[in-house]
Amino acid sequence: MKPLYKILIILAIIVVLAVTVYWLWGQISTPKKIISPPSIQAPGSIQPTEANKPAPQKISDRPIFNYWLSPETEEIFYLTPKGEVYNAKAGEDILYSSQTFSAINSIIPSPSAQEILMAFGDPRQPQWGIFDINDRTWRPLPADLLEATWADSDHNLIGLVKNQQNISLANIDLQSSPPKIKIIISDFRFKDIDLKWQAPDQLLIMEKPSASYRGKVWKLDLKTLSFQTLYGPELGLMLYHSQDNQYLFKYSLPYRFFAINNQKQFSLPPTFPQKCDSYLNTIYCFVPSSLTLPDSTLPDDYFSRKTYSLDALFVNDLESGDMNQIFMSSQENIPAIDATNARITPDGVLYFINRYDNYLYEFPLGGY
Repeated sequence: MKPLYKILIILAIIVVLAVTVYWLWGQISTPKKIISPPSIQAPGSIQPTEANKPAPQKISDRPIFNYWLSPETEEIFYLTPKGEVYNAKAGEDILYSSQTFSAINSIIPSPSAQEILMAFGDPRQPQWGIFDINDRTWRPLPADLLEATWADSDHNLIGLVKNQQNISLANIDLQSSPPKIKIIISDFRFKDIDLKWQAPDQLLIMEKPSASYRGKVWKLDLKTLSFQTLYGPELGLMLYHSQDNQYLFKYSLPYRFFAINNQKQFSLPPTFPQKCDSYLNTIYCFVPSSLTLPDSTLPDDYFSRKTYSLDALFVNDLESGDMNQIFMSSQENIPAIDATNARITPDGVLYFINRYDNYLYEFPLGGY
């Protein structure tokens, strides 16, 4: 081979090596960033945080159905899918009740969070019971109870009961044995609803959310027995109150989401209300990276667990309109997260259930 060809080949090899080394060095020296979900748009700025921040930690020893926070004792309790009750601890969780139930539908903590109201069995005609964390016992409720929620104290429920051929709205006095039922409205013709009591004497009546019909929310004055339509009719309409009751989160199709406080309505990136809570006048939300399914499947398919989301956690400053991303799940040291039942304690710790594994997680919000 001629010397000139040898020189050209050597020079070409040197150039290729130099370009390769330069490219590799650029990849190593460039810091990685958490990428904001591509489908999220919101007023104000969106700024991703640095990578390698603290990650949410799993704190329950097993999958759970739901949980509640006790402000009096600052303890966390949870119910397993079978109905067992545990107290979540830093070490091994403490078993409070080993009694099991079939097909748990829902639980609602009492105003003091010392008791829970549970519905189980056939959702069309469920059975009801109350668990007391102080004596660690369950007690059944009347068989003619169809729907219920807590009223003004741990001693009172308000709900729907069978009254001969009719369904009635009634107050249930738990201090009596058996519980004493007092009829409020004898012929109550609402169906497929959830109830929520509000001080001083009001009851929210919420149709269950679905993409197949336009739901409504009414407010009933329990003194005058007058009704007022608050929201709707809207497809997929659902409401969720923040832990401190300072905000009402409202979702409806097509992908409209608002935080409502003192008659002010703030538009936020679309997410489900159960993915949000407030702390120190700031809104924290888990926001799906995309809501690309057809409107006809949401929220029905989500709540029936036919579909899951991949969430980013955002903090929303409602006064400035700025929104900052705290982390994106399934990136860096963050696990895949589809969050629900988000709750924040007074000391700034965010708790949520991850629907991917149904474990309870915690994430301190200090610095965010």
